[in-house]
Amino acid sequence: MIEGDHQIFERDKWYVIVNPEAAGGKAGKQWETISGKLSTYGIDFFFRFTTHRGHAIQLAVDGLKKGCSKFIAVGGDGTLNEVINGLLRNEDEIANDTTVGIIPLGTGNDWIKTHGIKDIDHAIEMIAHGKTVKHDIGYVEYNESSGIEKRYFINVAGFCFDAAVVKQVEYARDKGNKGKFAYIQALIQTLFKYASDELKVIFNGKEISGRIFNISVGICNFNGGGMKIAPLAKFNDGLLDITLVKKIAKIKIIFNFMRLFDGSFIKLREVMAERTQEILIESKKSIYFEVDGEFIAKTNFAKMNLVKGVINTITGLDQSS
Repeated sequence: MIEGDHQIFERDKWYVIVNPEAAGGKAGKQWETISGKLSTYGIDFFFRFTTHRGHAIQLAVDGLKKGCSKFIAVGGDGTLNEVINGLLRNEDEIANDTTVGIIPLGTGNDWIKTHGIKDIDHAIEMIAHGKTVKHDIGYVEYNESSGIEKRYFINVAGFCFDAAVVKQVEYARDKGNKGKFAYIQALIQTLFKYASDELKVIFNGKEISGRIFNISVGICNFNGGGMKIAPLAKFNDGLLDITLVKKIAKIKIIFNFMRLFDGSFIKLREVMAERTQEILIESKKSIYFEVDGEFIAKTNFAKMNLVKGVINTITGLDQSS
């Protein structure tokens, strides 16, 4: 077990990328225990700590260039997202056997809910057993002042209200308020001040124009700490799952809040839920968007698609369907 620039990159070893600040600093404090468990299971690895936002992207890029094929993200959904973005920076260079696992130490830990991974110990056990599935990866092409940018996601991308909540959480983190309470507080604050955005959304040959409260685009099912926001999503079907909520009374949101956790909210008349291959979002006024719980930017144009079965991921599922 070694850490640092001098480490030896070997294809048959796991490259563990640790975000020590995940879960309010718990990941860094628990790393010694986690590394001991990896060794107990006979998992051969080396590791690096991230030092700033976006660092895991660069570490993954470097690992891939140096021949690594197996990666573990230690942290939350955001850390996993960065590793994925590093690996897919050059889609054509990723090998068929490139594999990613996560040791969940985030606030929401939403990606693992789709994959039946229960906790840290279970994640390490699945890594040791080499239990993998082929996984689709979504991406957002969006308009920035510098031109068209691209960001990949492995779980859920969110626009409008959802992204505004994530932006508020980011603000709270900067003020030192972390953890699940920060998310709940941000959710409540944003709900009462947020107004639906005027958008045009195109998918499955339909054009939806008007005031939109929220858009979630899922490869997997959950976000926001267990909300089943994309109940139709399947991580290996080659399709995006869009859940679109039109303008809706806030009192109705409050009364139906618990239905977010079992996915039954999609039966509300203001909600559309479909699978599709491509999604286009346009607006005159720039709107917030996030991927895998990380705020990305404000944009007035976003085009979404996916890369099918591009990467192997460690899973806790009994079968890949």
